[in-house]
Amino acid sequence: MGEGTHSLAYLGIDPGASGGIAVVRLSSAGPVVMAWKMPETEADTAELFRMISPSVVSACIEAVHSMPGQGVAWFDMLQLIEDPLKSKN
Repeated sequence: MGEGTHSLAYLGIDPGASGGIAVVRLSSAGPVVMAWKMPETEADTAELFRMISPSVVSACIEAVHSMPGQGVAWFDMLQLIEDPLKSKN
């Protein structure tokens, strides 16, 4: 692919503490799957989304529910998905 050209990509997110982020990128050479452990901070998550978001055409996220003692920190990630350039540094 030439510089600035992106193949179509699909994003999947498992937001749990042991979750991760995966991208399936479709190209003429066939699908390429990339996966990362869930970043530890919002800033790291935002940076990862900046890197992969230019070619993402569709995304899905596992439905999450706050567990006792977990608070609502994981729900803050939804804001990062809506605006990958936003980060609470």
